[in-house]
Amino acid sequence: MHRRYYQSSEPSAGLEKEHPMEIMANVFAANFLAPAAGLREVFFRDIGQKKIGFEDLVFLKRYFRVSAQMLLRRLRDVGLVPKQDHDNLAAELNKRVPAKQEFVPLNDGVLHDWNFVSRFKHLARKAALEGMVSLGKLAELMNRNVVDARKQVQEWRKEVLLA
Repeated sequence: MHRRYYQSSEPSAGLEKEHPMEIMANVFAANFLAPAAGLREVFFRDIGQKKIGFEDLVFLKRYFRVSAQMLLRRLRDVGLVPKQDHDNLAAELNKRVPAKQEFVPLNDGVLHDWNFVSRFKHLARKAALEGMVSLGKLAELMNRNVVDARKQVQEWRKEVLLA
C-alpha cells in the first residue's frame, strides 16, 4: 500500500508526522496491535471499573507488546481512559521516561515472558507494589519462600523505578 512513498534508500526519509497517510498508518498499527475488542476484554478483566494506575499501564503494555505511549493513546482513543486520567498518566510517564527511550523495555525472552502474563501475576504484583498484601502472604500465594518473594518485589520495584 502506498509503495511509491517508500522507495527512498534513506532510513530517515518518510512523510511528516501529521501527513494523512502517516496518520492512517498509525491508526492501522494501533488497531492491528491492540484491537479494541481485545483491549476492552483485557482491561475489564484485569483492571475493571477501578481507576487505571501506572502499574496497570505497565501490565497492559507488556500484555500487548507495544510502547507505553502507544498503549496509553489507544486506551484514550477506545474510550477506556478518561482524558484527565490519560493526561495524568502521560505526565507521569513523561517524568519517568527519558525522551525516545522505552518504558520497561522488553527483554530477549519475549516468548518466555509471554507465557507468564496472567491476571493473577498482575494482581499479585499490583498488590505488592501498592502495599496491599504482606510479603508473607505474597510468598504463600506465589508458592515461594519469603526471600524469593522479596527478591521478586525488588525486581518489580526496580522496573518501575527505571522508568
